[in-house]
Amino acid sequence: MVFLDDEYVSESFNDLDLKGAEVSAKQFDSCVFTQCNFSEVKLNRTSFVDCEFTNFNLSLLKINYGKFVDVQFRCSRLIGIDWTKVAWPNLALNAPLSFMDCNLSDGSFFGLSLLGLVMHECKAHNADFREGNFSHADFRNTDFSD
Repeated sequence: MVFLDDEYVSESFNDLDLKGAEVSAKQFDSCVFTQCNFSEVKLNRTSFVDCEFTNFNLSLLKINYGKFVDVQFRCSRLIGIDWTKVAWPNLALNAPLSFMDCNLSDGSFFGLSLLGLVMHECKAHNADFREGNFSHADFRNTDFSD
């Protein structure tokens, strides 16, 4: 499936397999993604606002000026993502991301300021959080080995 429209609002996407595809100049607002495979996808100028991802594979995602605002990930694989490539807003009043029971291993959060980040019951092996500001973050029961 290829996203033909430029904007999607309150849509549900199930069982999509876009492994290695390129998604450019799309806006997803209040959408739900379930059991999708977006591994090795290239996101160019694509935004996700108030979206939910469950049982989702986003491993090795390549981001070019993508946005994630008020996004929740549950039971998902997010391995090897360089989160520093996201276009984060200059002012965030609450956590832009929350992760529940996810694998974020080998990812980079280097130097980011993600106040109030939520990461519960996750695996973040060999992830880089150096020089970041994670004030008021909740890393409850997350494994930060290596």
